[in-house]
Amino acid sequence: MAGFLSEYCGEYGSGRCKCRDRVNYAIQSHRLNPLQLDYVKAEEIPVQTMIDVKNAMEDIDNLSQDFSFCKPYRSPEHVKRLIQEFLDSTQLSIIQKS
Repeated sequence: MAGFLSEYCGEYGSGRCKCRDRVNYAIQSHRLNPLQLDYVKAEEIPVQTMIDVKNAMEDIDNLSQDFSFCKPYRSPEHVKRLIQEFLDSTQLSIIQKS
């Protein structure tokens, strides 16, 4: 994500937003439809929600190490239980509800 932002987002990289320079191209290439602006009504995400999601994603990254031992010959029930525990985790719930 950081690579993408540094390549295409001046706000992230140099501190100067380049969006205005790219709008006409986005319209011409049908990436943006001026008659259907999906994000106009979007609400700003509260800072605490962003912090909660960031922390949950970092926890999930740490949890992913629990799966590093899984091999194709391991018990399917054991792997299934690990995956179900992940799907039921608080961290994933935080991200899904955001």
